[in-house]
Amino acid sequence: MLQLFTDRSAISTEKAVAVDVLVRIVPEIPAEQVERSPLNLALVLDRSGSMAGEKIRLTCQAASRAVESLLEGDRLSIVLFDQSVKVLVSQAQASEKDRTLALLSKVDTGGQTALFDGWAQGGQEVLGLVDQQRMNRVVLLTDGEANVGETGIDPICTAVSQVAGKGVQTTTLGFGSGYNEDLLRAMAASGDGNHFYVESSEQLAPFLEMELSGLRATQGKQVRLRAQAAPAVRMEWLGAVVLDEDGALKLADMVSHCPLQRVLRLHAPGGHSGPLLKLTLQWTCPHQGEIKQLEQVLEMPAVSEVDRLKLPVDSQVAAQVAVALMATLREQAMERLKRGDEATALGLLRRARDLNELPADERADLEDLIDTLERGDHKSGHKKAAMYGHGHSSGHGSGHYKKEPSYGLPMRSGRLMTSIPSSRARAWNRVEGMLRGLFFGDRLGLGPRPPLGEASSLTVATLQSLRRQPFHLPDLLEAWSQAPVLTPSPSLKRMRDVWASGQSPFQLGGDTAGCGALRRMAPLLVPHCVRPQPSLWREVAMATAVTHRNNAALVASLGVCKLLWEMLGMGRAPDPLWYQQHFLEWSLDLEEGREFPCHGPAFRNWRGTLCQFVSSAISDARARNLSVAQAMLGWGTGPYVFEIVPNWLYILECHGRDPKAALERAVTNTIEPQSLGALVGAALGAVHGPQPDWILPPELELELALVRDRWF
Repeated sequence: MLQLFTDRSAISTEKAVAVDVLVRIVPEIPAEQVERSPLNLALVLDRSGSMAGEKIRLTCQAASRAVESLLEGDRLSIVLFDQSVKVLVSQAQASEKDRTLALLSKVDTGGQTALFDGWAQGGQEVLGLVDQQRMNRVVLLTDGEANVGETGIDPICTAVSQVAGKGVQTTTLGFGSGYNEDLLRAMAASGDGNHFYVESSEQLAPFLEMELSGLRATQGKQVRLRAQAAPAVRMEWLGAVVLDEDGALKLADMVSHCPLQRVLRLHAPGGHSGPLLKLTLQWTCPHQGEIKQLEQVLEMPAVSEVDRLKLPVDSQVAAQVAVALMATLREQAMERLKRGDEATALGLLRRARDLNELPADERADLEDLIDTLERGDHKSGHKKAAMYGHGHSSGHGSGHYKKEPSYGLPMRSGRLMTSIPSSRARAWNRVEGMLRGLFFGDRLGLGPRPPLGEASSLTVATLQSLRRQPFHLPDLLEAWSQAPVLTPSPSLKRMRDVWASGQSPFQLGGDTAGCGALRRMAPLLVPHCVRPQPSLWREVAMATAVTHRNNAALVASLGVCKLLWEMLGMGRAPDPLWYQQHFLEWSLDLEEGREFPCHGPAFRNWRGTLCQFVSSAISDARARNLSVAQAMLGWGTGPYVFEIVPNWLYILECHGRDPKAALERAVTNTIEPQSLGALVGAALGAVHGPQPDWILPPELELELALVRDRWF
């Protein structure tokens, strides 16, 4: 689907005007389930001397996870390079997983870095099976500079482009501070692929998994967008662009439910009539191997200049224009930095950060980049800028894969979002306790009714989705849309309706501070209990935002999940005051300062942020020695995070060492017994492990057994 949006809905009859146009490409949802295209993949792994030790171990570990994900019909080659090149496996099938894994376990390191020769051999492996009905990709992983064989950017990129012309794309992953970001970024752009900066080798596996998840969900490759303005109209693309030899804009692959967006500016004369612009979108469908095309023409009415200026400005267009301007300023800043002009570079980045309409996640990226440069870490700064720029301004690298997909989350990037979860794995006993407690608390809140509650149904759907692949938001949403829920909550119903209409994830959630997201976040922790990754917090935030694009709801979800994460790793139940103190410590700097009302009868005229309310309400209840029941009467017991979060924290404070009493309190005389029961049960299980009386129906016992077998 090719959509056009303009900043205002008319041009002027009297004077020349600039018209900003947002071009959005939304992959259509197939009428029926389409099997993903088989992979024809070459992993090209750097094993030069700089990779010795932990780097090569984690690289091979990431490659092993890719091997384990192969399906019937996939083909995988693995190429190793130092000063020479070795083909470890050639076009291996899924049936050869054991052999491939055994070979990966024996990889050692060598000397220098023949990067081009390694890539070229990977390209030959893929070309040997190239097929338009396959996803043909070379993925290059390196931490160093090319110093053996061809090292020039232009000749390397010429070769990459030639291979791309034969249907083989190239993705590059550089990690650490020693690689040449200009070379890897240029290779990805020339190869119609993606570029990732992996700050630490521990993050390598998640980035590789994101790349493979994108390949599996690709609906269009070799995507090109041609724009032709009317003779009297002048046109310019905003932001840095990459054009092919025919002048068409090169775009990232079209991935299910991940729209591509670009912005252009038209300079239209006064009183212009007829079409202003013609757009032609062309791509190759990987399922059939055929070339498809869409056309769209832009026409706009002309009104008086006075009336035109009265028309509202489209906020989504304004935001994307700000993103494009930011990208241009960032490119200029990096050029200044290369010349040693740090002061001017930082000034340009601060100008970009302060653009009024810039989305919050883009601003957070810039703040991170500015902070890196202010610390004097110019190497990392260059690499972050290269990846950000590749994702947002060139049309490659897929903004939907950059770091973690962000979907314009309406929240600040606080310490929690940038922290790395403890690398220590969580024991199955505690994980089982968390899930069993969630299931049991949900059913206890349901009363005698036999069907599964919404929290349990969505927890099962989430676990099933995560068992099939690493976290991939569209797959998770599809699982939620199919989960059997007897009476869906308003937020779930809205998500399902919008999702079914074919819209992208960031269009799903409403601006509501409801509690629906809180009760379905716990299962997202499960894979991280085995392999902790820094992507955890982004995953929680995204899974919240698709139903609740609201800062208070996002803060609540992240704070609750952080508490659960810490509880899972504790040796004993914490001090009663720990729950509130640490929720505030981790959540406070995520808040944007937006004020909300409280619905509780004792706080009718109160307005403030979630953390402000949690602090004042629980401190007041503690000072007055109120029971949980008394406190809840004042706060309210409805489906609102300003009710659920303090109720949850205060129940744990007062009864956290007595699971039976805590659960009884959670489901008694409350409007949301299922939500509060599920949350309290999950927390109690995370701290104490499963309790003897938490008996579940057979289908949930089976689900727990499958979780144990899959991850533990």
